[in-house]
Amino acid sequence: MKDTIDLKLDLGTFDARQALTLTAASLLVRGRGGKPACVGVLRRWANPRKGYRPHGRHGPVLLFPCVKLGGHFYTLPAWVEAFEQARLVVTLD
Repeated sequence: MKDTIDLKLDLGTFDARQALTLTAASLLVRGRGGKPACVGVLRRWANPRKGYRPHGRHGPVLLFPCVKLGGHFYTLPAWVEAFEQARLVVTLD
């Protein structure tokens, strides 16, 4: 696995009051054709073995920031925004 891109987010700052489920977060993430991303895609991008790899398996890996609580994945709007900004930069490189 190549380098993992650090979003410089502290996952310890998770606030349950602002939390989004992956279903809600998928509406904020742009998928193919400008459509909202699928929940399964967000789960795959959160998986350290897979992640978001715009340059193939030998390129850098960008992980979708989320936490797992009680069997469900949650994220924060600020984390989604940071991921989307990093995704644009990595894709254009």
